Amino acid sequence: LKFASAPIAMAPEPGATAFCRKCGHPRKGHPKTHCAEGAVSEAAPSVPKSRHDRQKEKDPAAPKPPTSAYFVFVGENRATVQAELGGRQKELYEELGRRWQAQSEADRGTYKAKFQKNVDKYEAELLEYRHSGAEAAFLRKRKAAKEAAGTAAA
Repeated sequence: LKFASAPIAMAPEPGATAFCRKCGHPRKGHPKTHCAEGAVSEAAPSVPKSRHDRQKEKDPAAPKPPTSAYFVFVGENRATVQAELGGRQKELYEELGRRWQAQSEADRGTYKAKFQKNVDKYEAELLEYRHSGAEAAFLRKRKAAKEAAGTAAA
């Protein structure tokens, strides 16, 4: 049985050449050991970047967002739990998770209050960052670099 929702494989355009993702050489007649040797052709077309490489660049001067109430709890209790267990990281964080789940809402409230204090501090820093013009300068710089990369590729 064939299902109507089955994905359809996209065939390359007629006459289009498939290229090696590592070095950019045409796949037809491409030796398997070629890429392992690290040879790259000067005339090779640009290889598409991975999804990770295409993520937006972040301004290092921008304020960092606050951590959640759970991570405030972990930051304060990690050393004591690690001294008790002395084990691996996985066991440490499993125990911290169990202790967080076992806490009452009242106990969690202290960490939530600290989290809210961090949120207020972050919002104030973000407002100051945006009004200082640093964000606009970073965005202009990023846009200029993107346009320069676009004209260089063309």
